[in-house]
Amino acid sequence: MPLYAAVQVCSMLGLVELHGASGRFSSLLDDGRRDCGAAGFAIASKGEYEIRNLLDRMQVAFRCPGSEWGPMRILGPLYKWLANPRLDDAFAPLVGVVRRHCVETLAIGAGETILGLTVSTRRVHSLNSASKEYGISKPTLRSILRAEGLVTPATDELPPYKVTFDASVAEPILRDACDTLNLEQTMEYLGVPTNSERAFLASALLPPWNPAGKGRLKDHVFRRRDVVAFAAKLRSHGRSRLKEDPALTDLPTTARLTQSTSVFIASLMLEGRLRRVAVRSGHPAWMSMLVDASEIRPLLRDPKSDYMSLRELSKLVGVDSRVVSALIRVGAMRSQIVAHPTQKRPTLFVSREELAKFQATYVKLGVLANELGSVGWKVRAKLSETGIEPAFDYEDIGVFLYRREDVALFAGAR
Repeated sequence: MPLYAAVQVCSMLGLVELHGASGRFSSLLDDGRRDCGAAGFAIASKGEYEIRNLLDRMQVAFRCPGSEWGPMRILGPLYKWLANPRLDDAFAPLVGVVRRHCVETLAIGAGETILGLTVSTRRVHSLNSASKEYGISKPTLRSILRAEGLVTPATDELPPYKVTFDASVAEPILRDACDTLNLEQTMEYLGVPTNSERAFLASALLPPWNPAGKGRLKDHVFRRRDVVAFAAKLRSHGRSRLKEDPALTDLPTTARLTQSTSVFIASLMLEGRLRRVAVRSGHPAWMSMLVDASEIRPLLRDPKSDYMSLRELSKLVGVDSRVVSALIRVGAMRSQIVAHPTQKRPTLFVSREELAKFQATYVKLGVLANELGSVGWKVRAKLSETGIEPAFDYEDIGVFLYRREDVALFAGAR
């Protein structure tokens, strides 16, 4: 680069480094201009990496009071100078650095011109640009991108034009996001009754694309194509020739006749366990399915044979039901939401297998004391002396609970 060009490059880089996008040479005295030259030389002498660091700092510092933004607003006099069509070719290296940086870090769309070059492919989207292109509201888009991991929680307080992400990675997600349904819309499309919504979600027959609470989403988000495919899957199990059979009834009616749930019956149907299934026209998918109640009854099983309610479990373990809830909360036991065949709502149960694992792993202080022929406070004191502490904090679960493997040696030594 010729000396005259290098001097101008250093001066311009120093101007925006010291005075930002609003800097003007006309307002500087000789000392100020010399300071700019020195600051610019310190940057330019380290090459492209340091120049791009300067451009990054200017992007971070930029504040847009309205909707107008872009390289000219962000880089101020530096961009204006480089955009001059009569600029000497000697400045081409700097033009190339700034152009690449803009295309790779700003939401520049295909067809836009940056420093004399038309961009062929968008590299970066912002919430603003993606919202405009795909027709998605910015709050919804921000939540979905958070849920998908394309933007981080650190961007939550940034204005939409500053939240940027890789356009190519985001493209399939944005295509899906522009055609989604919330929970209410999904249930309406399928025809699932309101009183079955909770059981439907718990069954995972159609998992949300992004569930409520993920990425700050306030509602479940379903992709329309997933909902349409699920509706088609339901209907594929029906035979139109059976639709006039008076023994067949829709899912909610069959649920009442069998004291079951429509979600449970739909699960049986999707698993291929029902043979007499018909589909009728003129109804949403859920309400279009007709089944035979007489096929359902033999398949119903008493959940108490495999699962126990928290109240039943508390009696078997010998603790208050609040303690059982606490044990589940801290992970000492695993619970399941089971479609109860004799109730309308999904119910929280613990399996007998899980109870057996719990009893094999843990022992209450009172039970241990009885096994040792002692009293609780004495056993607890002895355990503490030998460095054996409860598996969980008493304040968390309301009972002293020890791991059997921890107390095995202690019990054997007595």
